[in-house]
Amino acid sequence: VLRMIGRYVPPISSARAHELVEQQGALLVDVREPNEFAKGHIVGAVNYPLSEVEHGVWITKIEEAAPKAVVLYCQSGLRTQRAIALLKKDGGVGKEVYSLGAMSRW
Repeated sequence: VLRMIGRYVPPISSARAHELVEQQGALLVDVREPNEFAKGHIVGAVNYPLSEVEHGVWITKIEEAAPKAVVLYCQSGLRTQRAIALLKKDGGVGKEVYSLGAMSRW
């Protein structure tokens, strides 16, 4: 559906995600719920659940924590798409926002 309405953000490659995070200092954000994050996550990621994105809770956190870019991921990529759409709404967060998609793509 997101592709049909022009809002789909294709995921970046694993290599590009590693480059952004490890070499360029991008903030790696897991948008899954805290209980999912606690069961396992990518080392170095912060947990800003989509449920909080929807209420604008962590937009300020991203503005302060991310130097210039943010790489988002979740379990399958669907919540990542929703989070990106919310972050780009109304002018966005002032950072480059990328989708890794599913956590397994790391």
